[in-house]
Order: sequence, then structure tokens, then C-alpha cells
Amino acid sequence: MLLNYGKAPFLIFLVAVATGIGVLYTHHQYEAARPDLVLMTHAKLHADVYLAKLPEFERKYGVKVDVQVMEQDALRTRLLAAFAAGTPVPDVVEIPQDAALFLRGPIRDIGFLDLTQWVKSEKLDEKMVSSRFSMWQRKGVIFALPHDVHPVMLAYRADIVEDQLGIDVSKIETWDDFTAMARKITRYGDNGVPARYALEFQNDGGYLLQALLLQRDVGLFDAAGNVTFDSDVAMDTYAWAVRQLRGPHRIAYSLGFGPTLWEGMRDGLVLFYFTPDWRTRTIEQFAPELSGKMKLMPLPAWTRGGRRTSTWGATGIAATRGGRNPELAKKLMEFLYVDQTDGGKASADLHILPPVRAAWSLPIFDTPDPYFRGQPILRLYSQLAGDVPPDYANPFITKAQNKRDGAFVAACAYYAKHGEDGFVDFLRSELRRDADAVRAVIARNQITEQ
Repeated sequence: MLLNYGKAPFLIFLVAVATGIGVLYTHHQYEAARPDLVLMTHAKLHADVYLAKLPEFERKYGVKVDVQVMEQDALRTRLLAAFAAGTPVPDVVEIPQDAALFLRGPIRDIGFLDLTQWVKSEKLDEKMVSSRFSMWQRKGVIFALPHDVHPVMLAYRADIVEDQLGIDVSKIETWDDFTAMARKITRYGDNGVPARYALEFQNDGGYLLQALLLQRDVGLFDAAGNVTFDSDVAMDTYAWAVRQLRGPHRIAYSLGFGPTLWEGMRDGLVLFYFTPDWRTRTIEQFAPELSGKMKLMPLPAWTRGGRRTSTWGATGIAATRGGRNPELAKKLMEFLYVDQTDGGKASADLHILPPVRAAWSLPIFDTPDPYFRGQPILRLYSQLAGDVPPDYANPFITKAQNKRDGAFVAACAYYAKHGEDGFVDFLRSELRRDADAVRAVIARNQITEQ
């Protein structure tokens, strides 16, 4: 069943089908020498790790696996088109978190295999962090295995925070503790004194706002698919973030991503950074001169004794319905994501904590990282991983993200102009209006399983 989006979008869709599918791989050229399984991923780093690990799988089962890499947006667009057109698809696909778009429409029309019974029979939902399945299922049907947990900590310039300013971060337990500390060390660049801010935060809220919301168990949607980003807890979180970014006692600054981020980090313009496990590797790669100057600490809790982490980002692995050998595909998925036959080396190389609880005791995760002053960073992340909150998938996630971030930008603009005067009422109105807009879109596009 195709939803009625009108003639123009449908023509665009046909063009995508006609021009895009062949780029996944050319069927006639490929069929003669086609391997037993084709695995496609959007992450070259993952592919490099898998290529080193796959010979063991190939020897065990007497098969050949081909690994292909495709840019994330292209993979998403072309795979959706291939599912719709019924043309050849890879057997196994790694997909990013926003792949909830693949879960749109009747359950029977979704292009990935239903893995629910297999996951239950193999007890994978018990072996892995159960909350990580939340973003790969719809209405109780599991379509992918989670690749990661991605707990979030704060990375900070220890050479400035500890050595120069004498701050003991172990005494920072809550966000109230953090803001009290941050207001003492933040400078706004007056009278020739260079600016210095305590906390990284995005101007549009974005991933960092999402991490704060999830820390408080508020996602874009709940488990039942209801829009939740206009709840009272969400509003309180928005208000806190706006005040830190735009208020008279602001402590946060937006460095963006890419070169401006690394420059600001090197210059000490911002001292604390939201850092899931995978970001430690990125920081080491793009700011190598900070080796030995950085450390990690748990997120401050919203209430004393509360959750000290969140989550940011996710990848999953799925088997396509059009694949030729579903059982072999499942074996490959389990080999790559569950089995730790390499002693955790693949995970350690990626700086990604696996969702398999038994793996957390592997010695490799105790390895000191000289970049972070000898901290065993994956061991630190493992100590928080069991408390990572769920983040529920929804086919309308992109729409909700845009509306959530739009409300944050509007709230920031209002606060910068009017301050506290009418701010809470304005914020509540914006959140409700934007959340209702998402609810209206969902209502107009009723998705059934019939």
C-alpha cells in the first residue's frame, strides 16, 4: 500500500526508483560472481573492522561475504526505493537510528525480516541491553539488532578545569551543582578578557537537547507512539537549556560541528562536552594536540541520586526480506553484533561499547587511554550502560525532530528579546503547537497493519 502523497511526489519517487536502484549494485553484472551474502553499511569505520573479522565467519560456514559502503542518505533513499520496486537488495544492512522511516506502512510491507521470534528464542533481548531494542521495533515487532549502547558522559578540558581552576568534578552530582560551578568560571569576553564557557550546547537544541530530554525519560514519542515532547518535564528541560544558552547568567555556547568545534575545544572556549562513547574516538582523531588534557565524568543528574547518563546515536543491523539466505544472514548478524570471538577488539577499536552485557567484563575494556589521562574509558561507559534510557522509534521521527528544534529556536529568540517576561507561557504555547502539528500529520497518515 502506498500512501496518497499526490502526483508530483509520486513522480519524484519513480525517478528515484529508476535512477537509484542500480547504484545499490547492478544486478546482471553482479549475479554471476555474487557472494553468499552482501552486507551494506553507511559507516566505513564499521566496514574496516568487519573486513578484519569476517574471515573467521567465512571459514566457519564455508561462505563468502561482500561488504559494501554507501553514504548514509544515499543508502536510505535507494534502499527505500528498492523495497518499493521489488528490485535486488543487500542481504544484510546496517542502518542509522533515523531509519525508522523504513518502518513506515503496514507491518507486512516493511522490507526487513521480522526478527522477534528469533531474538526471543536465542534470548538476545536478555543478553543485550533490552532498552536498545526500542528504536528497532514497531508495535512489538523487532526488525534489527542494536549495534551499541552509546552512554553519554561529559568530556572536559582537565588541564584547565582541574589543573588551573582547581575544580573537583567528583563533587558535581546534579545539574544544579554544575550550573553553580559553571557560573563562577564562565567569562563573556569583556574588557579584552577572552571568553570562556562551561558547556557545549547547540543553538537549535538538536542532539544535545535530545540527550537531556532522554536523561529525564522524555523522548519524541513514547512506547505507544504518542508525541511526548510537549510534556511538563520536557518544557522544564527546554526552559533550563534556553536559560543556559541565552540567559544573563548563561554558561553554554554553540560551537557547531566540524572545524569550529575542534578549534573551540583546542582554544578552551568551551570546557565541557556531551560525549557518547563513539565521540571519544572522533575527539582523539580531530583534536590530537589535546592528548593528556582531556578526561571524562558522568553526566550530572537532574535530581540527587538520579540517572547520570543518557544516549546519543544508534546503529542497527537488519536482514532484508529480499535476501537469499535469511538463516545465514541471522548467523552473520549474531557473529558481528553478539559474539565476542575477538575479545572485544572490534568494539575497542571503534570506541563503542557493545550492547552485550557479558562483553563488559572483557579485559580489553580496562585498557587505559592516554588521551584521557589514562582513564579506562570503555570501562567508565560500561558502568553507566545499564542505566541508558530507551528511545522509541517512530516513522514520523524526522518531522518531530524538526518541530522540536523549531520550538527551541523560537524559545531562544523570545528569551533573548524579552527575558523571563512571558517566557514560560510562550514556551508552553510553542511546544504544544508544534507537538499538535506532528499529531495532526500522524492523524492524516493513519498507518495500519492490515
